[in-house]
Amino acid sequence: IIGHSLGAGAATIAAIIFNDDEKAIDANVIGFGCPALLSKELSESASPYVTTIISDSDMIPRLSGPTLVNAVFDIMSYDWIERGLTDLRDGLNFLRSSLPFDISSEQVDSVYNYIKNLLEKYIRVEIEEMAKAPREDVVLIPPGRCTHFYRDGNGVTGQQSSCEFFDYLEISRTMIDDHMIGIGYNRMLLDYMRHRLQNYQFTFEQTIV
Repeated sequence: IIGHSLGAGAATIAAIIFNDDEKAIDANVIGFGCPALLSKELSESASPYVTTIISDSDMIPRLSGPTLVNAVFDIMSYDWIERGLTDLRDGLNFLRSSLPFDISSEQVDSVYNYIKNLLEKYIRVEIEEMAKAPREDVVLIPPGRCTHFYRDGNGVTGQQSSCEFFDYLEISRTMIDDHMIGIGYNRMLLDYMRHRLQNYQFTFEQTIV
């Protein structure tokens, strides 16, 4: 049984039922971007007949209530203040050089220090609190054996990974695109085959859209 996303989850559940000792059906599954839907124990028990393919930063195999909560905490605990102050300084200097009237360096420093003190007094405290906040325990992971295709800076690499590796939400600009069939899995597998074969004209006989 082959499925993508929700279809991969349905295929996995069907295979678990079909492979029950009382059933006479021997089912195997290849799922692309299957949601995190099984506990560690159930995932491992399904490994003889379920293979989950995961495209780089695909968010769906990593997505559950706890991973979403933990991602929010991680984002809110990111300390952006120093970079923000650098941008503020650059912005103030740009204004000073662009406006038709003169702004003294003392005025620039006064505005900079005022905002810096506000950030240190109010925002820094919240960032530190979020960093100390306890994270949720992740229960659900993708099923079976997980094969991860990911960009390595030179091309695309594929390797088997523990399904427990996908117990956090990876925040990236491709986390949604990587879940799509055409611009996600088809492109990732095509790039993998081209890199592996060193044939950058290679195409699949049947195009997936």
